[in-house]
Amino acid sequence: MKCVEMKTPGPLWLRSLGGFLVFAIALSGVTGRSDALPLEEVEEKLTRHTRATEEEERLSALYGDNFEGDIVLPTGSRNAIRNFNQKWTKGVVPYVIEGNVASKGRRAISAAIADYNRFTCIRFIPRTNENAYVSFSSANQGCYSSIGRTGRKQIINLQNSGCYYKDIVIHEMMHAIGFWHEQSRPDRDTYIRVLFQNVKSGKQHNFNIARGSTTQQLPYDYHSVMHYSRKAFSKNGKPTLESKTSEKIDPADELTSIDKRKIAFLYYCEGRDFNECQVNNGGCQQTCLNTEGSFRCTCRQGYNLTADGKTCKQTWTCATYGCQHYCNQQNVTYEPGCSCKTGFKLNDDKRTCSDIDECASGQNSCSDICVNEIGSYHCECPTGKILANNRTSCIDPRPYICPQPPSPLYGSNDCDKPSYQPDSVCIQSCPQGFNMIGDATMTCQDNGAWTNLNTRCEDINECETNSGGCNELCFNHPGGYNCGCNRDGFSLDKDGKTCIDTEPPVITLCSRNIAVPTLPTQDFAMVTFEEVKYTDNVRATVISGPPSNIANLPIGIHQVKYVVADEAGNNATCAFVIQVKDVEDPVFSGCPASRTIYNDQGVFRVLVNYTDPVASDNSGNVTVRVTSPEGKMFPFGTTTVTYLATDDSDNYAICRFTVSVTRPAACPKLADPINGHLTCFAWAHGYACTPHCDEGYEFLEAPPTRYVCGPSGVWFPNATVPSCYSEYMVTEVNSECKQ
Repeated sequence: MKCVEMKTPGPLWLRSLGGFLVFAIALSGVTGRSDALPLEEVEEKLTRHTRATEEEERLSALYGDNFEGDIVLPTGSRNAIRNFNQKWTKGVVPYVIEGNVASKGRRAISAAIADYNRFTCIRFIPRTNENAYVSFSSANQGCYSSIGRTGRKQIINLQNSGCYYKDIVIHEMMHAIGFWHEQSRPDRDTYIRVLFQNVKSGKQHNFNIARGSTTQQLPYDYHSVMHYSRKAFSKNGKPTLESKTSEKIDPADELTSIDKRKIAFLYYCEGRDFNECQVNNGGCQQTCLNTEGSFRCTCRQGYNLTADGKTCKQTWTCATYGCQHYCNQQNVTYEPGCSCKTGFKLNDDKRTCSDIDECASGQNSCSDICVNEIGSYHCECPTGKILANNRTSCIDPRPYICPQPPSPLYGSNDCDKPSYQPDSVCIQSCPQGFNMIGDATMTCQDNGAWTNLNTRCEDINECETNSGGCNELCFNHPGGYNCGCNRDGFSLDKDGKTCIDTEPPVITLCSRNIAVPTLPTQDFAMVTFEEVKYTDNVRATVISGPPSNIANLPIGIHQVKYVVADEAGNNATCAFVIQVKDVEDPVFSGCPASRTIYNDQGVFRVLVNYTDPVASDNSGNVTVRVTSPEGKMFPFGTTTVTYLATDDSDNYAICRFTVSVTRPAACPKLADPINGHLTCFAWAHGYACTPHCDEGYEFLEAPPTRYVCGPSGVWFPNATVPSCYSEYMVTEVNSECKQ
């Protein structure tokens, strides 16, 4: 018989990993979980991650394990675009940036917010006290967001390594204001093809069509910031999406014109179409023309649009421009301009010239007769007159000339000739409110004197007839009159004649703002306030106000308003505020007492049954929040349970008690092996020991690698550790083993 030494190496997973991590994995194995990775595979994955490029980080973060890679689904709905409750009120999105977001991430968030505020009607504003708001965070892995407004705090997660880019932040913010991925729209199969053979296993659902969404009747946008990249979720580096048209799938790093129109349609932004020409002229060198959903560049006459679609190239020179008279071109980069000789004008073709008829157009200085010429004109005089030395005026050769005629007081005259020569005629006139006394016509005589110099304008006294139609007072003045009023508080009406009361009543007593508490145990207060008092120049009454100055008012703020009016409709207002304050705290009934529970079931958590306390409040509205283990399953140790009741006025009450869970007995001491010892350490629910032999000794057969005692107080797999023996040599003598 051959004797051999037997040594059991132990389980591979226990031998490969050391320390407490090994024990945690071992416990996972005991309970049926086997999802831990071997150390070699963990190290390999960490090495690959260290070598990842920036683009790999972006794709890994954006195309994560959430729905469609970066969406946190709202409960019960995928139809964010059509659900008005998930739209942000008036397009205003309050936000906060959590302290775990690094400076690079804050710069990307600021740049994205600036684009939304500049190019759309969406306004991201810092949060004050709003219940519904967006919180930018880097607490978790991946880039993800909810679809639309959730009505409470909602996270836009931006992991530190791969999400700190403006386009990714814009993308996640589009989700938050209510938009799905572009390739999820119901008509996408008309424009793209999904290559499922290249998609990672288990990720095919990320390419499903969002059946409840809407296209908003907008074109498919291959460049939308919401579009997947060509190789999203690829398992082999090959494309997972391809275009069915000549348009390439190339997501932009900023909002496209169609993205902006989506926002305009969903949030009813004014005009709906975004005018790209308003920003840097659309990049056009000369003229930018806005179109529905886009824009285009054009050039002025004499220029052609170059291949880049934005700059213009000049094509004209004076040699070929065709000017009839003169051509002007100071810089070859600008279109030439034509001009004409004196006496000519440039025609509508901007090239040829035609004669200006100075006589017909009035562009001459002739006093009597104008005769047109090609490129010019000359003046002539009628019979009996000669042309003066200035060649434009005609003068009477007779020796006498009348002086400038005087105008009647308050009146004026209009003469047919400025030179006041014999036979010149001036017509005198008086303004409205005056009568003319004398002849209106003045004539320059051959002796150099005017006729009818005694004509005058006499004022009409309108107040002498029916007091000028004035209701009270009439004041005459040269050329007219004015009405007035002799009673205090009265002024002229729009007709300028009738006197009306324009002075409103005067409030002499108006109650101040009042703040009172509710009656004990009640949700209202009995309030007494001062009645309004007033005076008026005629007579006034209260036309609006409370029927009594005593009222039972519920909790809240109430505005009291008196309106006092006089017979002419002038009114005055007395307004004040009554605030009924709720100062009573809620009350708990049935608050459980603290208790101690013994857990002898061999489990980590135990169900503790108790009746929930009931909260009440005088306002009738009370909210209770509880802090306790889920399902009332309590772990070992002492746990504090807190019930917090609050009302709408921030009054509160607290019910607090403790639940202590203890084990009936501690783990018994495990005896050291003979010629050996144990290495033990405590864990959350007991102890764990590893057996060892002293130097020169060893186990005949390998014992369990680890002995564990848990909540049950029993050692597993058993409570007996085998002894250690000295090393020995074995020989075979007469079929017996001898040392």
